[in-house]
Amino acid sequence: LSSFSKKYSFSQAIVATVVNLSSEAECALKALTMPLLYLDKDTDLPIINLYGTPQTLGYDRVAAVVGANACFPNRDILVIDAGTCITYEFIDAVLAPNSVKAMTILSSLVETENNLMSMLQNILFSFDNVIVAIKAAKADREFLSKPINYQAKRIFFTPFRINSPTTMDRVIFAAKNMPIDILDYLVEAINRASMALQVFDDKKALLALEDAALSVQYPAIRAFKEL
Repeated sequence: LSSFSKKYSFSQAIVATVVNLSSEAECALKALTMPLLYLDKDTDLPIINLYGTPQTLGYDRVAAVVGANACFPNRDILVIDAGTCITYEFIDAVLAPNSVKAMTILSSLVETENNLMSMLQNILFSFDNVIVAIKAAKADREFLSKPINYQAKRIFFTPFRINSPTTMDRVIFAAKNMPIDILDYLVEAINRASMALQVFDDKKALLALEDAALSVQYPAIRAFKEL
């Protein structure tokens, strides 16, 4: 590490790790003369992390997203990390400026094919709850027209089995801002995924869920027709 840093003359560095550092690695980092920033849950970021469980999003992936945002500011970006597991992160400059929509649960299926069917069922159940909640919130103008505290959110979202405050906020945002044609398309995609699972076609179900995820980001996808 010391020789590598001297070879390329780094002036500063960020430490982003998803494992606990060994004492040897800690010593090697402390021996460096450049300033080090340890990326963790308390680090100020130029993006808003909308991942369902932000604390479980790997810091290596957070670093990649921040770097992409710095290189291409105010643009919609797809960041692909090809390592042990292929992951995908969206930076959405339109729906929520500089926000990350890490719909990476789909990419985890790349290395867990043995549990593909059960994982797809869980994903589909979660998606379905969110879509139904968005439709209900859209229809409840009184709910959306006034300031909403946590107690009101909890009461509203309990029937949909949504407990995460972050997910609640994302549903409310979608209910206020998502055009009805996008919502209708998502419902159609979810239905296609459900029908595929009923006949144990996990690949077609996965494609339908990926279609649902990408259609929000890229409107042209909604014009595609199945051959």
